[in-house]
Amino acid sequence: MKKNLSLLLSCFSFIYFVGLIFISIKNILLNDIFEALFETATIPLIVLVAILIVISFKAWHADKWEVKSKSFPTVLILTATVALIIFATVFNV
Repeated sequence: MKKNLSLLLSCFSFIYFVGLIFISIKNILLNDIFEALFETATIPLIVLVAILIVISFKAWHADKWEVKSKSFPTVLILTATVALIIFATVFNV
């Protein structure tokens, strides 16, 4: 997978989960269509994050764990996404 594609997908997943948590915190009521779209997309995006973590760590390992590599920002974004999901789950947001 190209590094730019994994960076874009990881940014998209981070923004999606931030938006989902924001909607939950602010108690924004969505109509049935948007609620169905969010419900349908959540589990595939969680699986995508798990797959991207594996791919990103392999790419970062191939870059010899250099912080200046192109795969390092992807690892950071995905780590923040996973932490966000865990904190939202623990604090019941």
